[in-house]
Amino acid sequence: MTREIDRSTGYIRLGRGMTYSLEPGWENGLQRLVPPHLHDGLLNYLFDGIEPGRFLCAVLDNDLSGAVVRADAESLAGLRGLVTWLNMYVPRPAWPGCRKSWCEMHAQTQFDEDVDNVRAWGAQRREFTTVATVTGRWSSSMPNLQDLPRNDR
Repeated sequence: MTREIDRSTGYIRLGRGMTYSLEPGWENGLQRLVPPHLHDGLLNYLFDGIEPGRFLCAVLDNDLSGAVVRADAESLAGLRGLVTWLNMYVPRPAWPGCRKSWCEMHAQTQFDEDVDNVRAWGAQRREFTTVATVTGRWSSSMPNLQDLPRNDR
C-alpha cells in the first residue's frame, strides 16, 4: 500500500485502487476564486487529509449556516468563489459533506504504510540477527541494530 501525492499535478493515490486527481487548471482556479488565507488549509486537507479550520470544515460539510457564522469578513466575501472552486476542481470523495471520510481515508492509508514499514523492519531485523548469531559478530551493514539495547542483541 503506497500513498502517492503530487501537488504540482493534483494527483492523489491513497492505495487500494483509490486514485483521485484535481481537475486540470485547479491551481489557477484556486488563485482566482479562493481567498489566499484559505489556500494552505484547503491543500493540506486535500493532499494530506489534515482537517482545516472551523470555517472550511463547515464549507466542506456543506453547512451554509455554520460557514457563515464562522467566517471572517474576507472568507465570507470569498464564500461563493470557494464553493465554485470546490465544485469545479475537487473530486467527489472529498466534497461535499465527505470531510470525515476523506480524512479517515488518508489516516488509514498512512496507518497501513506505517504497519508495512514496521513489518519490513522486523523482517530485516530478524534476518540480520540470524546472520550475527551465525557469524558471531555484528557487521556495519546491519542498520539500526547498534542502537538497540544490549539485551536485545
